[in-house]
Amino acid sequence: MDSPSISSPEADANNDGITNLQAYASNVSPWIQAASALPVVSLEGGYLTVSFTRRVNPTDVTYTVAVSADLGTWNSGAGYTTDLPSIPINPATERAVIRDNVPVTTPPERRFMRVTVSQ
Repeated sequence: MDSPSISSPEADANNDGITNLQAYASNVSPWIQAASALPVVSLEGGYLTVSFTRRVNPTDVTYTVAVSADLGTWNSGAGYTTDLPSIPINPATERAVIRDNVPVTTPPERRFMRVTVSQ
């Protein structure tokens, strides 16, 4: 018998902070600790960059990377971010690398990035 508290997309089967949908989108089991699937934000070449594990050519999930200067207004798409070459992990999984189009200035401008997954 399915239990929505364990098997729904929003559920966290093993209480590791990663929902079943996030685990599926990252191509990892929802039953293992999957910290390696979490997005990582870094500063590369003067730009804020996020990398995350995702399925190759997914047809049933959508990944959206958005940027913000104030955590209130979020923007996504080609005018705001640039997809850099992904890093293959295995035939079904890759590490996506997405860059903010606004360079970090001195003194640093506040910039934020987030990754959302939807069905």
